[in-house]
Amino acid sequence: MTNLCQDIVLSIVFRLPVKSILRFRCVSKNWCKLLKDPGFVKKHLNHAIEMNKFSLMIHPEGDFHKNTYTLAYDHSSSTLSNCVDISYPRGGYFWGACNGLICLTTTCESYMVFLWNPATKEFKELPVPIRSEDRFSYTYHGFGYDNKIDDFKVISFLVFQEEPHCEVHLYTLKSNSWRKLETIPYDTYPDQLDIAQVSVNGAMHWLAKTGSDTRKLIVSFDFKDDRFNMMPLPSFLAEYGLCGTNLCSLGGSLCLHGSTRCDGIDVWEMKEYGVTDSWTKLFSINQETICRFSELVPLLLVKNGEVLLGYDIDIGFHLDLYDLKRGNSINLKAHANRIEYAATTFVYVESLVTLNSGTYVELPEIEDPKANARKIDLDSLTSSAHGGGVDGGDSEDDDDSEEEEEEEEEIAEGLPTSPKSVDESTETK
Repeated sequence: MTNLCQDIVLSIVFRLPVKSILRFRCVSKNWCKLLKDPGFVKKHLNHAIEMNKFSLMIHPEGDFHKNTYTLAYDHSSSTLSNCVDISYPRGGYFWGACNGLICLTTTCESYMVFLWNPATKEFKELPVPIRSEDRFSYTYHGFGYDNKIDDFKVISFLVFQEEPHCEVHLYTLKSNSWRKLETIPYDTYPDQLDIAQVSVNGAMHWLAKTGSDTRKLIVSFDFKDDRFNMMPLPSFLAEYGLCGTNLCSLGGSLCLHGSTRCDGIDVWEMKEYGVTDSWTKLFSINQETICRFSELVPLLLVKNGEVLLGYDIDIGFHLDLYDLKRGNSINLKAHANRIEYAATTFVYVESLVTLNSGTYVELPEIEDPKANARKIDLDSLTSSAHGGGVDGGDSEDDDDSEEEEEEEEEIAEGLPTSPKSVDESTETK
């Protein structure tokens, strides 16, 4: 870094993909320290969110022995990359994504909870909470971030057999411990086994019911003050005959979507958060607009007024961009198999956020770290930034297979094998 101002270099690097930054950590101890700085990690994450650099995690519903894939969205060309088969840490049920981290468990009855960063491959197995009883039917979880104390939290629910209440435990990453919260009088088991909770306004939201009452309501948990809140579902649900209603988040707003009598889907947005009367229809899609889908989920509202949709049909899983103004859609990806993915596909942002665990999924062995570090120079950094890597295009994708293997070794080298090898004085969120 002798020939370039440090600030100029960092202003280039934070625009690069995670894969590239992990490589550049190998240049020197100074670079490694700079690129692990919590301020840099946050700046990189905020830029990715601002530039709509998101990825999709696609895993099969009901059969977790099948492959799980990730693919990246290029906002400049409105295209999705090829699917990449990915390994994850002994999990099968996905419970939420936040700032590049994903929460998952082995089964819906399991206390074994993991946090995982799929971009860096780091994961952390959480300690088991102390529960008061063993006669629970199942557990489920939520995952979020408390920006007031700069910490990640996992909330765990124990649902008891034939009893309309849940025992609740809360985990915080910085303390690496659980504490018991109040028991809640709701059966908040989601319609889907996982990814049924929706994060809006710093709170996680579920559909729930109370006691023997079959009517649903919206229950939220605010990660800032660790408090539950309840909102009634809008009265128009009965009027419009919506069934199979579920929550989603589009453009930072809480939304409802469900099927209608006309074999289509309606999506409603809560314009003013917490105000029941502010629900407004955002858009409707009928079967003729796309095709005869068995399940359709709105995944993301793109800045140019399009919505990314995931849906299952008889011949496979599809991803479409739906234009809200014109009422038509463009197919981006199709998977020609009969595995159902729509209900368990979700959006996440790749990040450098660390769990400080020192454990990783399938990292290759490093034969000669010093030799690998010498292969990276400032010219490759500058060319990556100005050759399309800035806006989400990963220039390393075009390298030949030999270079890819070298990159994997360099990625592994960029991840510390010992917490004493670099300055990790503060946690990154």
